Amino acid sequence: MKDVVVCGGGVIGLSAAVLLADLGLTVQVIVPNQPVEDVDSPMVHAINLASMRVFEQCQIWQALPQAPMYAMDVSDSKGHIQWTFDAEEAHQPTLGTIVSVSALQARLFERCQAHGRIQLSLGVCAETIAWSEAAVELTLSNGQSCMAQLVVGADGRGSWLRRHICTDVQSQDPEQCAIVATVMLEKGLKGRAWQRFLPTGPMALLPRADGHEAALIWSLDASAGATHMDWDDARFNQAMVQATAGAFGTCVLKTARLSYPLITQISDQFYADRCVLIGDAAHAIHPLLGQGANLGLLDVQVLVALIEQAYSKKRAWNGAQVLSQYQRHRRPDCVMLCQVAHQLNRLCSRQSWMMGPLGACALSMPWIKRALMRYALGHRGSQALPGASLNDTAWT
Repeated sequence: MKDVVVCGGGVIGLSAAVLLADLGLTVQVIVPNQPVEDVDSPMVHAINLASMRVFEQCQIWQALPQAPMYAMDVSDSKGHIQWTFDAEEAHQPTLGTIVSVSALQARLFERCQAHGRIQLSLGVCAETIAWSEAAVELTLSNGQSCMAQLVVGADGRGSWLRRHICTDVQSQDPEQCAIVATVMLEKGLKGRAWQRFLPTGPMALLPRADGHEAALIWSLDASAGATHMDWDDARFNQAMVQATAGAFGTCVLKTARLSYPLITQISDQFYADRCVLIGDAAHAIHPLLGQGANLGLLDVQVLVALIEQAYSKKRAWNGAQVLSQYQRHRRPDCVMLCQVAHQLNRLCSRQSWMMGPLGACALSMPWIKRALMRYALGHRGSQALPGASLNDTAWT
């Protein structure tokens, strides 16, 4: 029997596995699809300063290709919004760092492979779950079973574990999809992220390690998204130039386009009997704030800190007392940020004649900008991490 079973082999699940194993716990990770690094993958994460600590603890941060983000310019197509977030203004070295999801997952997987307390179950998924007084038992798709004192669900938006612990999900569907790709810009971003609210949804360009490359995340109404995906590369390139108002000269696709639906969702409960949800299994957010991975990594930090506190004092570390504390720390924060992203998308991107001016009015308030900056940097105040106090000197 293991101390912990982690369902999910993505960035959040693998990070949790490494940090829990570093506490001295034995961990089994159920990985349905073995990560393989793809240098052409357009998927990226914007990692804030707080989340960097997770990867430094996992001892992989220095091995990752990185694109620092020093500033971000935010505007809309009608001139109502003109914002700049600047790291120097916030007294920080950067606003964050753009990293490849594929590279990040591959480095974490290698770290798990080399860890003496981690067992990887590859190419399988969990099919049944049963509780006894001694343990939680999972039956896997290969017929084998595994038992643990705690099961961690890091298995994404359609979480198998969430369904089986019978917790409901509150969802908001903006009827949008995101198109992602790597693009080549005639005029590089030079470490500045760029985002514009368009009538059909926000479009963002994030710096990549190659100065003339950028990560495109283009949120569009579902019908427009389907049309954009059907276009050939030449027509799509032309649409990018038009959407950016020529700010970067020519824009040329470097990779294939990927598309996925955008649905905001929050689980009613983040835990059940010796089971806990982290990352997208617990909450999913609109990408316009770039906080999806950071919310999940903060889940990991809080859960590991709470378990470490109990484990070091030889108290029950897998029961309701610890897991309910985790939910109290994390769920309100996730609910709030998911709602902020959802409402900003509505206010700033919709066709209604009121939405643009309303969004401009909201975004003109300095305290809103300061609050968004603090969250973007990963600052949550003294209650962010149990038993720890984060640096909150900026933006006070």
